[in-house]
Amino acid sequence: MLSDLLPYHRYIRQNALRDIRHRYAGTGLGLFWHVISPLLQILVYYYVFSHIFQKIGFDLPGVNAPFAVYLCSGMLPWVSFTEAVVRGTGAFQDNATYLRKLPIPGPVFVATAAATATLQLSISLAILVLFSVSMGLHPTWTWLLLPVICALWQIVGFGLGLLLGTLNVFFRDVFQMLVALLQIWMWSVPIVYLEDSFHPWWVLNPPYAFLHSVREVFLYGRLPELWLWGAMIGWGVLLVTTGMLVYRALRAELRDVL
Repeated sequence: MLSDLLPYHRYIRQNALRDIRHRYAGTGLGLFWHVISPLLQILVYYYVFSHIFQKIGFDLPGVNAPFAVYLCSGMLPWVSFTEAVVRGTGAFQDNATYLRKLPIPGPVFVATAAATATLQLSISLAILVLFSVSMGLHPTWTWLLLPVICALWQIVGFGLGLLLGTLNVFFRDVFQMLVALLQIWMWSVPIVYLEDSFHPWWVLNPPYAFLHSVREVFLYGRLPELWLWGAMIGWGVLLVTTGMLVYRALRAELRDVL
């Protein structure tokens, strides 16, 4: 199913890069905002949780790093994941003109949205790595797995964006419901709060396996367990397959509705 996108890999890459370049077009600092924005976010979290909330006791067991590093290691991938899903859900509407006039498969536009979010995530993670090292976190070889885990997470974002994007063409409330539900979804996994105990239902929550794995390799220098790899790959296959099947079932009517 993903093979349908391979002939358009250059188009996806070029449009993702163009989106990154033009997102802050017209501003004085231009591309530097891609560095400044995540850096400011990290610094704000560091100040708030390391100084203002210091007396509350946000200490990480077994990690020589401030709580802000723990928070950002979950928040930055989550933000990029939600961006891929939200932009993917609106991709058909945003590119309706191209879909009506050009023989480009619809999933290409959803893949472009996911690729753009992944590029932004790469910049954010690079800044987080540098910041974490300066705060005393020691690099380990497991950090090399970060791009793999985050890429798998963005594949889930692509699949979910494709599924919801297809449905959004026919049911316009899908997009608005998604924006509201994402705010609730974020609190269903330990992004802001500590994962001090394991809850079995977390296994059924797709972001958990990715979030836990990111922190395993980044904060603790440990390999994720096999079931976590299985969950990450399984969620990716399930959501991409479902998204593709729903799109293929409705694509004959999709362009007419747009």
